[in-house]
Amino acid sequence: MLMNVSQYARHRDVSRQTIYTALKTGRIEKEPCGKIESVKADRAWEPKATIKPGPAPTEPPEPDVDDQVDDDEEEDDGYGYDYQTARARREHYSAELTELKAAVEEGDLVRVAEVEREWANILTTLRTRLLSLPDRLCDELATIDDPHVVQQLMADEVTDLLVQVSAELTDNDDDDG
Repeated sequence: MLMNVSQYARHRDVSRQTIYTALKTGRIEKEPCGKIESVKADRAWEPKATIKPGPAPTEPPEPDVDDQVDDDEEEDDGYGYDYQTARARREHYSAELTELKAAVEEGDLVRVAEVEREWANILTTLRTRLLSLPDRLCDELATIDDPHVVQQLMADEVTDLLVQVSAELTDNDDDDG
């Protein structure tokens, strides 16, 4: 039975790329009409299979009308996709793109650039506030002799600073949402 690449790939339960590779390496061959003779290709596909010679047919069997590809059916374009497959892929990705756009409009999805910009702002704020701690605490820490008290005071200041930044970010999120 004559088949195009897509049909033969389905017949062998492999990808079209596997069939193209087999054609390129000479493992199987296309007929002059550009199609693959499945029986002949199946024999070539299984090189270790033993084929018992039988009587040669006197005349070729009549082709089954259902097995023939109609002229209006789409043929393989030589790039691994037939028209219907390419169209189905386009429709699939178009539907995904529409879903993504809807998610962005609903606020369920944000752009990477927006997230990066927001994180840069957060980290800049945090860095600025942390770097201001020594200037704010230097006079007070200079009068304390006990290292444990200094450590506790610094830990309290850092904790307060982080709570303030977190509260500001939460307030900004509430304003945006």
